[in-house]
Amino acid sequence: MPLVCVRVKEPAFKQTVFDEIKRRDPNATLDTTEQLSDAAAQTAFWIDTEIPYWDVEVLTGVADAIKERDVCSCGSGERKDDFLDARGIFCCYYCSACEKEKRAQYRVEVLENSNYEVDEQIEPEYKDDLI
Repeated sequence: MPLVCVRVKEPAFKQTVFDEIKRRDPNATLDTTEQLSDAAAQTAFWIDTEIPYWDVEVLTGVADAIKERDVCSCGSGERKDDFLDARGIFCCYYCSACEKEKRAQYRVEVLENSNYEVDEQIEPEYKDDLI
């Protein structure tokens, strides 16, 4: 079954949302192998269900369901987004929970000035490319 991360607006909604998913998909099960941070675990859980992630959101009205591949790897349970430099070059994935940490890994000018100076090799050079 597809794995879906479900985030509810309030911790009190977790059981209600899970019960509604189980009502619609009796084979749905909680998945405890995926790790969430302690803070995220208050309002999020992973579930194996045949219900498409977009229908989980619609049927409950209080949850944001995210496909497994769209969840940030930091453990927040939040949807990931592309982190781009000032030139629009992909750097990494981030979410609101880890954005500051990810930004700190790059020089300020790389994030703010599209004409930043590059002193490291960006693309590998191959002799075979000259043929």
